[in-house]
Amino acid sequence: MPVKKKAPARRKAPVRKTMAQGKPFAIRKLPQGPAPLPNIPNYRMFEVRYLGPTYSSGSRVKITDLRFEESKTIPFDQFYNSSYEVAQAYLKRLGIKLSGKAEGPNGYFMWTNNFETSIKEKK
Repeated sequence: MPVKKKAPARRKAPVRKTMAQGKPFAIRKLPQGPAPLPNIPNYRMFEVRYLGPTYSSGSRVKITDLRFEESKTIPFDQFYNSSYEVAQAYLKRLGIKLSGKAEGPNGYFMWTNNFETSIKEKK
């Protein structure tokens, strides 16, 4: 008895994909590479934290320079209302002009475009 051969499968014409509403599904091409960023200036950032009083010392404010990884702890001046104002006055006395500030969960963040002046006082 002769063996029957299967006929080759017919190729179907390409079907355009559609969404559930019956509209054609558009495939968007992603942009190649990262999008160019606008010219954003670089800043130096400080973190300001309030340190409460202890048995041996009063309230203090700690300023941490996140760029150069150095910190300075100064006494809290009761003339000012917040640790931000104390730090702002201290940095102004050093000649560092602030460009902005933000509040964080543990204190304040301040930034400047002055990269030359250290937050440690020179004796």
